[in-house]
Amino acid sequence: MLAQEPLKAAAYQKLEVPHAKIIEAQPSYVLKQWVEGTRADVWVKEWAQQGASAYAPQIQDLKKLLKTSAQQGAYIGDLNAKHLIWSEDHWVIIDSGGIKEGLYVKEVMERYLEKIPERWIRKNCSDLQFTLQKVLK
Repeated sequence: MLAQEPLKAAAYQKLEVPHAKIIEAQPSYVLKQWVEGTRADVWVKEWAQQGASAYAPQIQDLKKLLKTSAQQGAYIGDLNAKHLIWSEDHWVIIDSGGIKEGLYVKEVMERYLEKIPERWIRKNCSDLQFTLQKVLK
């Protein structure tokens, strides 16, 4: 698992998506840069309580991040809310699953629409799912 981290970092770089940079990688550990901000799982609860605006900067930047990878045919797996940090004015990926490349844009976007809401809010994801469906189309 840890051996894949430098490969994922190279893929993030290639896709031009913000990510926590690797400072050091060894067989038994990976040290990444510290990213200040609010974790997405905390943010999404506050967002839902405040009315779930599709125009929130976080939603707009999530749209940008997802479309950036999709337009290059790359699906970033396991992009759950504990793996993203809202840092000042953009999302930063601090971890993810594998990055699958060579997909169609539509296929990538459908995967995101299916997977993100269920991973971000396991009990009630209707606000997030509805908003993502609206802004990602």
